[in-house]
Amino acid sequence: SGLLDLYTDDELRFVLGHECTHIREAHVVTLTTIKFGESLLSAISPKASYPVNLLTQGFQRHAEITCDRAGLLCSKDLGVSKRALAKLALGSTKLYEEFDIEAFADQYEEGKQGFGKLTEITASHPWLSKRMKALDAFAESEIYRKHAGLGAGGLSMEQVDEKVHEIIKVVG
Repeated sequence: SGLLDLYTDDELRFVLGHECTHIREAHVVTLTTIKFGESLLSAISPKASYPVNLLTQGFQRHAEITCDRAGLLCSKDLGVSKRALAKLALGSTKLYEEFDIEAFADQYEEGKQGFGKLTEITASHPWLSKRMKALDAFAESEIYRKHAGLGAGGLSMEQVDEKVHEIIKVVG
């Protein structure tokens, strides 16, 4: 019920598209299998499970990007999709009313610098500013433009994936 109060119908399309893609892509099944293997490995050698945990977190971050793309395809509106992501992160209508999405998205450049960027290595979700930049890249794709009725042209998915890889990579 909280989602219904916080989101517009258009924003709900993004959220539903995002969540349904987790189901369609069997992300929960994959993560459960990996976590089970990780726990078995941890029982044998706790230190040996650490690299598996890092790979798991990386998988989860990539899964979020995939689901964000599907959400954008469902909403057919980049602005709506970014608002839905911001509301999800803030969890508060009051805070959202004071929130400047564009200023926040600009923090992406700041986040690329310093020690704080390493904290994302253990995170299950990419930083919100990175997710918004990744949505910007996907919105330039031929697939999105065609689906949203914006005409021909646009980036190939290979080009989009290259741009997104540069956006979401944690180290380097």
